[in-house]
Amino acid sequence: MRNSPPRLACASTPATAGRALPDVTGLVDLARPEAVQLFIADLFDRRFGSGWPRATLAAAIADVGRAYRGDYPGLLACDTPYHDLRHTLDSALTMARMVDGHEAAAPGRGDAVLGGELALVGVLLALFHDIGFLRRAGEEGLSGAQLVRVHEARSSDFAAAFFRANGLAAHAALPPLIAATALREDLAALFAGRPPAEVALARMVAGADIVSQLADRCYLERCRDFLYREFVLGGIDRVAQGDGSERLLYASAEDLLRQTPGFFEAVLLRRLDGELGGVDRDLDAHFGGPNPYRRAMLANLGFLKTVVASADFSRLRRHPEPLYCADLG
Repeated sequence: MRNSPPRLACASTPATAGRALPDVTGLVDLARPEAVQLFIADLFDRRFGSGWPRATLAAAIADVGRAYRGDYPGLLACDTPYHDLRHTLDSALTMARMVDGHEAAAPGRGDAVLGGELALVGVLLALFHDIGFLRRAGEEGLSGAQLVRVHEARSSDFAAAFFRANGLAAHAALPPLIAATALREDLAALFAGRPPAEVALARMVAGADIVSQLADRCYLERCRDFLYREFVLGGIDRVAQGDGSERLLYASAEDLLRQTPGFFEAVLLRRLDGELGGVDRDLDAHFGGPNPYRRAMLANLGFLKTVVASADFSRLRRHPEPLYCADLG
């Protein structure tokens, strides 16, 4: 039997305290929830004027910040270093830019326009999409990574409760669309019977999840240092065989990185451009031209290919720290 790595513990203050975590544009500090909130609010004010529930965004950011700190009733602090507060805020920020671009481009494409309230719902689904990795009271003996197979449903439950409590009860049937972020999900079945605006929203939530990860300037090191550890803890570094034995998928963090270019191109980029309908074109519309997320994604892929070809993983020189929580004061 293999030795299990120690369960990851959440720090009471972020390891990145005092250090900025710039987003892909360098304009927003992902270590500061209030910076993300203010950027999204300003973006929505310019797009929708006063026709969106601004206070609801502030309440959602505050609840997420408390939840990841371990100050939210019934939830324990974040202990997943890859699926951390940084990724959560980055996903919401990316989604906000996507819906802004969608609203700008939709009339010319003949697509459904969302409007301010539904656009905010999309941002909140992105914000909440991984909150199901947080353990609940009584689950102290677990690692959050062990919730990988159920976290989407738990995230959906959290989002629905938030909607009902914060004036969005009319949209309480939409949180199950968070399932679109799961690569195993049958999107045709998930979208069946949904109106075009909801399908567009779900595709953007799933796209924002992928794009925000792949474009992160520390994506490769975060896979090496954090994602592999979560895979091992969650038991998805191996797969059960029909004869009861197990087949190892990733023997080490370096092995995960060796397989990442193929997964990147054959699964993630194909999903973005295929099943998700090329949603990052909405980022082109937001930025007014080729978007920096796509450039950063392809740059990460290109560099990783050279690292794998050289078999010199010491070229990955960054050493990111997880953002388990942030100062909300």
